[in-house]
Amino acid sequence: MPALVERVIRKTIEPILNDVHCALRLPMRRPNLPAGFNFTIGHTLLALVAGVSATFYRRGLTDGKAFTGLLVEFYPWALEPNRPVDKQQSAKILWETFRNPFTHSLGMPFEKQNRGSRELKPRDFVVKVGRDKNGMKEREVVALERSIVRPDLNPTLVVTPQKRVLLVEPLYWGVRQMLFQLTQDPVIMRNVEEYFSRAIAKHQNRPV
Repeated sequence: MPALVERVIRKTIEPILNDVHCALRLPMRRPNLPAGFNFTIGHTLLALVAGVSATFYRRGLTDGKAFTGLLVEFYPWALEPNRPVDKQQSAKILWETFRNPFTHSLGMPFEKQNRGSRELKPRDFVVKVGRDKNGMKEREVVALERSIVRPDLNPTLVVTPQKRVLLVEPLYWGVRQMLFQLTQDPVIMRNVEEYFSRAIAKHQNRPV
């Protein structure tokens, strides 16, 4: 990838991924850290996808179309286990069921009545954020990060009429793979490099 883009990734994206790395170690018995950080991990990764879709992905799209477009084009849906995956529908669920409600209405039991109203209504299904493992060892997190093939994990999403479940370990691996695939796209990387160059030049108050 262009050196400028790599520098931006190392300064902005890697610290967020490092936070998730540490959160996947929880909960721990010693010291006594009982929280699993499931919601924090899910919210952080979805916020990362939203941020990348706004700054690295295609210009001129609404927030929702950029978020879902990035996931459809670059998330490794084809490697999901045990079932055919409709990547458009999966990306839409991540946006409508998880990302937006996490941000605007505490996520779990309610959704907005409509776009123009702040009224909430109960969902027709249960929404959960969970784990494949309950506190990973450091070597397990590192192995997850370094794996170029999909680890032996459950699907990112489990969707039935009764529930929507988001599992954070496969989401973490999938987001990392999404970022890798995105940085292999020469057209997008060239556009991103030009975009950041203009932004930096403007910030420094000098011509490009």
